[in-house]
Amino acid sequence: MSGSGDCFTFGPRRRAAALVGWITVLVDLAFFPGPVARTPSGHLTRLAILAVALLLIAGLGGWRREALGLGRRIRPSARYWLLILAALAGAGALLLGGAILHARMTGRVFAMPGLFNRREDFWYWSLLSVVSYPLIEEGIYRLVLCSTSVGLLGRWPTILLSGALFALLHVRYGVIAPNNMAAGFLLAWAFLRSEQFAVPLGFHAAGNLALGLVRLWLLPG
Repeated sequence: MSGSGDCFTFGPRRRAAALVGWITVLVDLAFFPGPVARTPSGHLTRLAILAVALLLIAGLGGWRREALGLGRRIRPSARYWLLILAALAGAGALLLGGAILHARMTGRVFAMPGLFNRREDFWYWSLLSVVSYPLIEEGIYRLVLCSTSVGLLGRWPTILLSGALFALLHVRYGVIAPNNMAAGFLLAWAFLRSEQFAVPLGFHAAGNLALGLVRLWLLPG
């Protein structure tokens, strides 16, 4: 069945590729809690770890871009994912609209873990949360983990594994919120369904940007 993760094949070396993926995730969870992950050196180190893991996995996959979800095609189509993004945006707008209305009526800004508290911090926060974090996290928890695990575990166990570890990552960050606990499952499904890294990366960046813009609007001044 197309669009189900069929392109992520590593042949007889798939166990070695999966081992690289699992070790990369364990290193990320063990050595990059919230305070470390937020530093410039933390971001650069995680990017370096991601680059090494991708090189190893690419070599084990015969340097096939498709095996990592870096092919040219988006399955089943770009229109399919734009419709899903629109549906998610609509549902998010309803939820956030209710929260914003409540904040305006009560004068209280609702808690949004992991976001900024001053308007002047928005642009730096955006650089991290709309560019750096999505690239690192989708690279590790989708490109590295999902692409190598699906051949051994199957699609749905891989989605559950990636989603659970992504939720644990945000516990380590200290930003426990419903969206952070649930997002990993959606992003892992989107990655394996689309067979294209750009889809979960775009969803992740767009979701973070939307939260940042809401926060910016709610802050006084």
